[in-house]
Amino acid sequence: MKTRTVCLLAAALSLTACQTGDVMDEDASALEKAIHANDAQAVEQALKAGEDPNKFITVQSRGFNRGRRTDVAPLRWAASLGNPRMVQALLAHGASVHDRGNALCMAAWQGSPVIVKALLDAGAQPNPPGKCFAGRPDAERVSPVVRAQKAGNGQAAEIIAAAGGKAEY
Repeated sequence: MKTRTVCLLAAALSLTACQTGDVMDEDASALEKAIHANDAQAVEQALKAGEDPNKFITVQSRGFNRGRRTDVAPLRWAASLGNPRMVQALLAHGASVHDRGNALCMAAWQGSPVIVKALLDAGAQPNPPGKCFAGRPDAERVSPVVRAQKAGNGQAAEIIAAAGGKAEY
């Protein structure tokens, strides 16, 4: 698929969440564009228009997975951006908390207590089978509690632990 710099697209759409080097497929969905722009209102509009909250989207951004082109669940990407309204909209429209990349791991890293709690309340496992990357995709895998601690997000770690999350399992 052809790609182009998202900054060009963002400028055309008057969006602000753009970093030089970010790319997006030219045929990106409205939901993908909205998440990339960290625009909760546009996410809500895309979901109301019928976009699938569980359809994996392609991300290539310096701020996500070290710039590697990656297919991710919208909820995982939204959790990494730390926008509670966007996460709530996805959950309200049926986004699965059991994606292969684990949105809870991203929320633990990002540190938003509101997002961590929302994901756990929606049924995210505090001790997911795949665990979390400890900072780099090639690094050891750790629990969400440890992931939050390593990122300096003590409150997120406490919320996960209170939900039954363990440092080691």
